[in-house]
Amino acid sequence: MSERHYRGTVVFDIIGTCFSLYQPLKSVLEAELPRTLQQLQVTAGSDQLAQIKATGGPLQTQASRS
Repeated sequence: MSERHYRGTVVFDIIGTCFSLYQPLKSVLEAELPRTLQQLQVTAGSDQLAQIKATGGPLQTQASRS
C-alpha cells in the first residue's frame, strides 16, 4: 500500500469538542494549534503562532442544499 504525504494541510476533528464545550471554533482552533504543531514536529515561535492565528476570519454562510 502506498503512503500519502499531505503537506501544508491540517485537518481538525472538532465536532464533539465544539459542541460539548460550546466554544467558538476560532477559540478551539487557537487552543489546539500549539499541540497540533508539536505532534507534527513543527517548531513555531510566538510571532509565527500569532501570524497563523491572524489568518482565521469569518466564513461566508452557505446556502443549504436540500
